[in-house]
Amino acid sequence: MNSTDILIVQMMRNRTTSSARGSYVGKKQILYIRLEVKLEKFIDLLIDFDPFAARFSHVLDPSMTLFELQMLYLLSEARKKNILAVKELLNWWFPLDVFSQALLIINDIVDILNLSNERWGLESQYKEKLLLAYAGRSRSFSTTEKTSFDARQSASVLNTIFIH
Repeated sequence: MNSTDILIVQMMRNRTTSSARGSYVGKKQILYIRLEVKLEKFIDLLIDFDPFAARFSHVLDPSMTLFELQMLYLLSEARKKNILAVKELLNWWFPLDVFSQALLIINDIVDILNLSNERWGLESQYKEKLLLAYAGRSRSFSTTEKTSFDARQSASVLNTIFIH
């Protein structure tokens, strides 16, 4: 995982922690706030239809939930304009009458991330971990296995993004 992946996961995990929300520094502060708002809007929409779909690990937990991994995969596929993969996940989560609303939010998130010029993680890692999860081998993913996301790295990345 890279700093963008970590940022997205931390924003999703922090959505219920008001002290960590909106506290970004640097040139990309406005973009990060917009990203946080859109992620929150998407997750809230999902929770309205399935309150059990959006599961998150603790803020400093180095493992990822299936939902967190699915979100990273969804955003990476949306960025590549792989509409088939995006539709498949959104159809899994949302009823048809709100599908287009969810798709618009995902497109907004991708647009914000593209404006920020942030590097993205490796889609192949997301696919591999999703396949393992669907095979029933793991419900939580240790992101230290094949990615570089650990508590020390996330702390240093977050210290550059969040005001503490």
